Amino acid sequence: MEDVLRAIPHRPPFLFVDEIIEIDQDRILARRTIRADEPYFKGHYPGNPLMPGVLLCESVIQAGAIMLSRRIEGGAGKVPILTRIQNAKFKRQVRPGDVVDLEAKFRCLVYKRSIVPAPRKPCSLVAEARHT
Repeated sequence: MEDVLRAIPHRPPFLFVDEIIEIDQDRILARRTIRADEPYFKGHYPGNPLMPGVLLCESVIQAGAIMLSRRIEGGAGKVPILTRIQNAKFKRQVRPGDVVDLEAKFRCLVYKRSIVPAPRKPCSLVAEARHT
């Protein structure tokens, strides 16, 4: 967990990566265990808890940000900013007790408007994420 906390500024209750399983310059495999006491389950949906798809996307995005933080020059304290999600598809419902593996892969270089680290310097990175 310390590696996760050092790499990105997200903190509970908006931290959706529990551990890094594998990581290199071009790929990360991370993991999240979905707990019954997650705050969003109070409203999504009472008596039938279901993790919102947007939070599944956020989980993969956070994993990708961890990987990208290692690619950004002087990466400490700099975080890639998401500008677009394309073709998100959800293959199954995610419920309390599920363990979700999060995989993100470095895809290509893009003009700085696609992903920008803070402070604003060209980053030129995009991560391709898959929900599994």
